[in-house]
This record gives sequence, structure tokens and C-alpha cells, in this order.
Amino acid sequence: MRKIIHILGLGESLKHYVPDGNETIGVNDIFKHHAVDFLVCVDRPLRFSKERFETIKNSKSKKFYSIKFLQPDGECIDEWEKYFNNYVSMKLQSPRGNFSNIDNEKYCYGLCSPIVATALAYKLGATEIVLHGIDLINHTEIKGLLAEKSIQEFISLKKELEKRNISIFVGSKETALYPHFKIYTK
Repeated sequence: MRKIIHILGLGESLKHYVPDGNETIGVNDIFKHHAVDFLVCVDRPLRFSKERFETIKNSKSKKFYSIKFLQPDGECIDEWEKYFNNYVSMKLQSPRGNFSNIDNEKYCYGLCSPIVATALAYKLGATEIVLHGIDLINHTEIKGLLAEKSIQEFISLKKELEKRNISIFVGSKETALYPHFKIYTK
């Protein structure tokens, strides 16, 4: 059975996304642009400006996914948990960029949150995953060699998903992932 899940990042090409009734997974403060079914945030609350933090904190998704963060005393805690009744703690698998173990209970990850969101889409049963706003062109932190590494991570993840008969697309040509990924058409 066909199940499409759209992944929504915060890049410029998000402007081309048009809701179509399929499930959505967004990252960070996506709610300033679109409501999503599931929200993934693998950065600490302190990493965000007050405005971005408030947007995330006030988001209303079916489930909010994040990870435990190491504290100065050596303890790991779920820093986002206190803000969400629908909180789900994710465990990330090491090493970063290893997608061959995507089927285990932990989540594979890379340099950017949409990698984790894509792994979540797979675990939620997606047969087709469409990436929107994951441009890797004008990101404030992921640029240059980091952007190239992120592109390679997405290509590696795509290859692993294709081995499992999962298709992954981009929603626009305005991303560095195109032409490595086909454009999604309904």
C-alpha cells in the first residue's frame, strides 16, 4: 500500500510545498510556515533564539520527537520533554552517517535534522518520502564542505531506502539535492 510522507525543512524551496492530505514531518520551528503531523528537533532548546524557541514550544503536532542531551554532570536528559505531553525520546545510532542499520530501533542521523526526520518517515511506514525546504544551499550553519557532506549523506540514505523499495524525492529543483533526487509528481 502506498504511503507518502512529506518532510518539511526550513529552506527557501519550502515555498513550493502544497499540502495534499498526506502525513508531514517537520523540523525545528517549521510551525512558523506550516503545521505538521510530527515534529523533530534534535538541537537543544538553548540553541534557538527566543522567537524560534517559542514557536517550537507552542507547536501542536501529534508527536514531538527529540533526543537526550548530555548535561555538565554527565547525566543525559530529555530537555524538550517538559514542554510536550506528546514527547517521544529518540535514540540515535552511531556512527553518524551510517544508514545500513536503518531497520534497528535506534535512528540514524547525519549533519542535519531532516536526516532524522527521513529515518522517522521510514519507521512510520512511508513508501514514498518527499523532501521540501531541504536546500543545503543557503543554510546558516551547513555550508561549504558541511553542505557537501550533507548532500552525500542524503544520497547514501536514499540508496539504503531504495534497497527497501522506498522512493525518496525532492519537491523542487531549488535544492542541492537535485539532480541526485527526482522531482516528486503526484
